[in-house]
Parts: sequence; structure tokens; C-alpha cells
Amino acid sequence: MYQSVGHHAIDMYAEAMGLPLYRRTITGSALVTDKHYRKHPDDEVEDLFLLLEDIQVLLMLYICHLSEAVFECTFQFTVWSLM
Repeated sequence: MYQSVGHHAIDMYAEAMGLPLYRRTITGSALVTDKHYRKHPDDEVEDLFLLLEDIQVLLMLYICHLSEAVFECTFQFTVWSLM
């Protein structure tokens, strides 16, 4: 089980540091407790993995958006400088 002593204050920490906070409901439970993890669909680690996948998609969309903005800005600067 994932636990945090200050789980009620996590929102405040994220806000104070200006960082995004990503959350997902844990539907699984601690089923695989061996030294080496093996995938189990009902284990809580799979919930964490799904959250990390969601974050990865969001970050890739953000990076693509930034890349497009930089390209547009550079392109416009180049076009205007040629006129």
C-alpha cells in the first residue's frame, strides 16, 4: 500500500513549489510482495504504472505543443526578417 504521513498536505506542497500534482485512484492491493515483481492486473503497482503512462502522454503533448510554438515563432521571425 502506498502511504504518506502528510498525504493531506500534498496539494499544498505542490502549490508551494509550483509543480503539477498527478493523482489516480488505487484500485488494486498489495498482491505481489516478492523480492522481484511480476505483473499482476490486480496489484497496486499496476495502478501506479497507469498513472505514469498518463503523465508520459501529457508530457509528450506539452513538449509537442512547445515545439510547435518554437517552430512557429522561428518561422515568423525568419519570414519577417526576409521582407
